[in-house]
Amino acid sequence: YFRSVHQGVLKKRGWYNLSWKDRYFVLKGQQLEYYSSEGAFKGNEVAKGNINLRDCHVSEHADSECLWAFAIQDVMQNRTFYCAALNEQERAMWISQIQQASKLSSRMESNQQDLTRISSPKPYKTFFIQKLIVSQESQGSQENDQARDRELLRSNREKSGSEEIDVEKISIEGLRTARETSSFYKSLSILLAIRLDRIQMEMIRMASLKALNDRSILPEQDAKERLRTSCIRTFGLPLTERLLRTFKCKLRRPELRKEVKMRIMFFNRYVILDPLIYGPVIDLQSQLMPVAAMESVAFKDRYQQTTLIIRVSTDCEGSSTLYNTFELAFASCHRAFQVLSLLKRNIADHKASASTEAAHRQPSFASILDRYGKVHRLERRSEFALAHRTASIFFVFTGQVKLKRLDDVYKILDPGACFGLTNFVQQKVSGHFHAQVGDEQTTILEIPREVNELLEDGTGADSMQAMFYHAVCVLLEHESRNILRQILSGS
Repeated sequence: YFRSVHQGVLKKRGWYNLSWKDRYFVLKGQQLEYYSSEGAFKGNEVAKGNINLRDCHVSEHADSECLWAFAIQDVMQNRTFYCAALNEQERAMWISQIQQASKLSSRMESNQQDLTRISSPKPYKTFFIQKLIVSQESQGSQENDQARDRELLRSNREKSGSEEIDVEKISIEGLRTARETSSFYKSLSILLAIRLDRIQMEMIRMASLKALNDRSILPEQDAKERLRTSCIRTFGLPLTERLLRTFKCKLRRPELRKEVKMRIMFFNRYVILDPLIYGPVIDLQSQLMPVAAMESVAFKDRYQQTTLIIRVSTDCEGSSTLYNTFELAFASCHRAFQVLSLLKRNIADHKASASTEAAHRQPSFASILDRYGKVHRLERRSEFALAHRTASIFFVFTGQVKLKRLDDVYKILDPGACFGLTNFVQQKVSGHFHAQVGDEQTTILEIPREVNELLEDGTGADSMQAMFYHAVCVLLEHESRNILRQILSGS
């Protein structure tokens, strides 16, 4: 039982109906309950809802209708509640009380740990014996991790399919030695890095303007933009994603012998199936399908051209791949053909932008990684602080990495992608972004910035450096083209 800590009237925005209504809020422990009125609370009526404040996030929120609004992100319900106070002082008071309630659990857990430690003291000698055993186990674990990392880098080089470095393949007429070729590609990489840096800043600028419009102007006027904003916030999609088309369909499940009404939404690189077929907000049970994971799309058969079969691949542990099949039925053959054409065009665009092989398996990079590379294993949704502190090249080996600026995602990197190229080539830390791991454990490979000095020593160093910077130039040019195709589509 917790007594009331703070209570009062706040405006609350609805989940489906986005209008603001007065609600009577009561803060008890780590629960924030809200009632239809103060009389309902004093009459012991059932609360209209409650917000779990355990590990919640509360912050000020800019809204055009309510001036003193703030947002509460409920981690347990995976939902964000929007409330508004009558003035600035009340908003500051509510935010302070909610933050204190959120920290209550950590204090209670630490007190419980202290009581446990006091109630079960350990002898002096036993403590040092256990400390010695733990240190030996941690040392053995570190050695096992290092051996596993070396094996991963070695297998990556074996899969690259090339052991010898042949500088003749990239030689240019007029450059007689490998050292001259290396100097040429190193200088060219600096020019391409400066160009890519400017393109990335332009992409960030355009995405930031789009985010500003989404928060202030467009969501209140355009239902399509409100739906797009809801999809981006729910799944953490890049701000540059555009909502292309929306169709109604039925998802058939042969094993359950039932049909579920859906709306299918097409973005540049994603497709979303939403059971909430109306309104500017998507359901939390919506399903996201990356275009990169789509293996095939076709009609069910030549006589039933109102039904499409979409085959989507899902990577499992190890090297196995699981395939899911979606059967979508449309109202007419014309609508089904529209969806088929749109899907095929998106798949073709993705294959064109991802025409090169995985960056970390290119022979030049695989050889450098095998010699000097580092491996980072990160937990889901954790921050990769090294990304914006070090001028290194990073490769996504498994999992997913989101590049963010402030709280907005402007790029999502899948396995095979790399980032940090411009920092490495220019030997500076720009600080344009910070990296966050996606919803699964992620492995990142790193080529440290010290490789520039290490490549200048040893036999065959000029040839290896030439091949390395040639591969860097190819990646820089490929990345520039992809970003321009994304932010200036159709031009």
